[in-house]
Amino acid sequence: MKANVALTNAMAGANRAMQSLNASTNITQTLADFAKQSELMDMHEEYGLPLLYTYEECLILFPKRLLDDLLEDSEEEEAAQEIVDSVFDEIGLEVSEKV
Repeated sequence: MKANVALTNAMAGANRAMQSLNASTNITQTLADFAKQSELMDMHEEYGLPLLYTYEECLILFPKRLLDDLLEDSEEEEAAQEIVDSVFDEIGLEVSEKV
């Protein structure tokens, strides 16, 4: 019987400690901070941004890097098309673009 009372008292103490911890810890804010930091690390890894940039700075730089990447790809496609056209000209083929 004493063991049951001691166990009940110990569980009540553990329960109070956990309630106190929950009251002092804002789980929602902690999870939001974790998600923010995770997204920040993804930006750093994907676009090679230095770790010294803050989350807000990365949100500004991320679209700029993305736009630069898109424009760079466009320039590569144009260069490739020019090479193909010059090869066709050399061998005397005409290619008409039909939409």
